[in-house]
Amino acid sequence: MWYPTSRFVLLLSLLGITRTMAHPSPDRGRSPRMGTTLSPFLLPSLQGTLRPQTTMLRVNLNPVLTPRRTRIFLHRRLAPQRLQRFRTRIRRNRMYYLLTAYSLVFADCGARSPFILCHCADAEMSPETAIDRLARVPVGLRRFLGTLFVMPLQAEDTGISARGYTQLGSGDVHLFGDCSMDLWVHEAAHAMDYADDDNALSSSSGWLDALATDTCTTDDYALTNEIEAFAQLSTTFLYILLHSNTPPPGLEIPCMQNQINYLRGLAQLDPLTLFGNRCDIDDGVVGVRHNAAPRVLDPTRTFATVPLETMQTAAPPSRGRGRNGASPRSSVRRLWSTWGLTFWALYISNSFVE
Repeated sequence: MWYPTSRFVLLLSLLGITRTMAHPSPDRGRSPRMGTTLSPFLLPSLQGTLRPQTTMLRVNLNPVLTPRRTRIFLHRRLAPQRLQRFRTRIRRNRMYYLLTAYSLVFADCGARSPFILCHCADAEMSPETAIDRLARVPVGLRRFLGTLFVMPLQAEDTGISARGYTQLGSGDVHLFGDCSMDLWVHEAAHAMDYADDDNALSSSSGWLDALATDTCTTDDYALTNEIEAFAQLSTTFLYILLHSNTPPPGLEIPCMQNQINYLRGLAQLDPLTLFGNRCDIDDGVVGVRHNAAPRVLDPTRTFATVPLETMQTAAPPSRGRGRNGASPRSSVRRLWSTWGLTFWALYISNSFVE
């Protein structure tokens, strides 16, 4: 049976719970390359070579990325094997978590290639929220993801609401806190970048030349190194594609045009397949982790641009929202209308009395 992720309700039972020890990496929001000889932290910073256009990039992708239909199962067999790698790294930590493993089959990817999501009982993101956001990641990016771990923020995570990192060799993603869609897409971009571990996109001559030629990048975090610059701009690029080449507010394209051109030339980011209805994309890309054809293609899943007005879904914080979604301003209008009718009625009645 197909369950829309927006209405997903799941009853957990003791038989469906996988117990394992787990703890997050001490890294904060970066993307450590596990199991390889080169760490991204050894890469040179881009500070001083490029100008950041903003302090912290915030791209609101949630309104324009709709979720795929999802079949959800409690995973009792394969997940413990995948969790074993995570288990071996945490023996020195005193924190123990209860993880529930879910096997997810999306409408755009076949059942022979399910996604595994491991959810900690103490995580800020509920299973429903995590599954819904994973279902919103475009299939052209989602197909590169490994196992996903949804964990709670730690005591040392002061002053932040969310962070994440990706194991660049395996595509496994670890998310902490209430991660918004731009963070999900950012980590998926890391998985795509290192899908072919020996030929990472962010270390290619084309990308490095683009960084050397341009004068700016998205934000301060993109200056960490070429890997983070790639993931940050990939997130921005999705917004640009969906809004007819219009960048997010506060960003300009000309000063980072060469970086944009590099992304536009990637087969992985062809909008027709990136936002398509199948993960068995015949583009010759190496390192795809989910490529089973869906049983039935959804003809409504096609690439289409979105009006900019779609992004203006939340009222400014100073105004808030009224009951049942009504704005306070409309409530004030109704109040004045009510008082106006009352005074008019009193005036009429007094006129008749006199």
